[in-house]
Amino acid sequence: MQTPRLEGICASVLTAVGIMLFAPLASSVENEGGPELHSLTAYSCGSVGCHADIFQQWNSSMHANSVPMKDPIHAAFYRQLVGDPLREGTQMGNQYPVCLQCHAPFAALDGRTNLNAKPAYHDGINCMICHTFSQYTGRTGQGSGLPGGVHDYKLSSDVLQGALGRYFSSHPDQRQGEAAKSYHPYAIEPNQKLLKTSRACIGCHDIRDNADENVFEEDRIACQACHMPKINGVADHSMQGGHSAGMVKQALLLSIEAKPEADQLLTQVKLQNTLPHSFPATMPLRNVTLKVVAYAQDGQVVWENFHTNAAKEDPKAVLVYKPNGYIGHPPLPVTAMQSLADSHLKAKETRVLSYKIPATKVALIRAEAYYNLILPDQILNAQIQYQQTMPAYLLPNNKLPGSAGVAELRF
Repeated sequence: MQTPRLEGICASVLTAVGIMLFAPLASSVENEGGPELHSLTAYSCGSVGCHADIFQQWNSSMHANSVPMKDPIHAAFYRQLVGDPLREGTQMGNQYPVCLQCHAPFAALDGRTNLNAKPAYHDGINCMICHTFSQYTGRTGQGSGLPGGVHDYKLSSDVLQGALGRYFSSHPDQRQGEAAKSYHPYAIEPNQKLLKTSRACIGCHDIRDNADENVFEEDRIACQACHMPKINGVADHSMQGGHSAGMVKQALLLSIEAKPEADQLLTQVKLQNTLPHSFPATMPLRNVTLKVVAYAQDGQVVWENFHTNAAKEDPKAVLVYKPNGYIGHPPLPVTAMQSLADSHLKAKETRVLSYKIPATKVALIRAEAYYNLILPDQILNAQIQYQQTMPAYLLPNNKLPGSAGVAELRF
C-alpha cells in the first residue's frame, strides 16, 4: 500500500528539476567541465532510461526516503530533537546535526541543514553517494565505536566506484572491440573490496549488535547478501529491511511445544533469531510483542498471555531496547551507548518462553510475533505534538504492527 508523504508537491517539483538539470549527462562523453559527481541526483542515473529499473528500486527504498521530509516518523523525531529540516543553520546541541551525516550525506559534506537547498540533498542517500565511496577509513563518530556516516569514507569527486570488477571509460573512442562497450558518461573504476563487502554499509549502520564485529572484513558474509540480493544478475537496489514485511518474516522462527500435566498444558514458545544481527533490528526503536492465545473448539478464547498491555502483564513477551535517556528526551539511536532495558534477541539467539495454560477446552494454541517500527509511547507522543502533520495511517486507530511470524499447535 502506498503511504502518503509529507512533502508530496515539493518532491514532484524537485523530481522535475532533477530531470531537467541532469538529463543531458546521459549523452555526455567527457567529465571535464561538467558538474561534480556529488552535486548530481539519482534522477540523472535512472530517469532518462540508462538505469531505469535500478532507479525505480532505489526510489521505493528507505535510502531514497532517508531525509525527514520524506518519512513522517523521521520528520516527527527530527523536529522534536533538531528542528526544521528546511531551515539553514539548524543545530543540535550547539553543533551540526550528526544525524545528517547518514540521512543526508551530501548536505553533511557541504555543512548545510536546509535539505531543499539542492536537489541532491533532498535525495537522501542516492546513487552518487555510495558509488563515490572509494575507501572506508574508519569510525569518526563522537564516542568509541560510533559511525560517522559520510565522514567515515574517502570519496571520489570525478570517478565513480563500481562493483563489477572492470573499468568503464568516459571516452568510447579510446577502446576497441569488446572493451569499447565499457562506456559510461563518467569514468568508473572497480572497487569490489568496498562495494561487495559490508564496508559499504557500516559507515552508517551499527555493528555493535552483530554476532561478528569484524563483519566488514573481506572474508565475512556481507550485508548485501541479504539486503541487496542478485535478481537476474543485478543487485536489488530496493535494499529492503525492517520496513519490508517479507524481510521481517524471514528473520524469526517460531515453534510451540506443550506437555499435559494435571489440569494444565506446560507450554513452551521458542523464538529463534536467524539473523547475524539482533532482532527485531539493530535500531533501538524497533520492537516485537509475542501474543499467545489458547482457543476452544468453537473459537472462544480460553486463555491469553496478556489482555491489553504486554509490557505490564507479560514483559518477557516484549522484545525492546530502550537507550539511556529514552524517557522524556531520547538520544539519537546511533549515540545510544547505554541501555535502560534490552530484550532484543541477539544474533542467532534462541529463546524459550514458558506458560502454564489451563487444559480445559483447549483445542488450539496460537503464538504470533507482532513487529512494530517504533515504540507505541514514542509514536503517541509524536502524534500529540505533530497531530496536524502526521499522516492518517500513523494515527492511533490505524497504527497497527505487522506479523513477524506465526506458530500453531492443535490438540
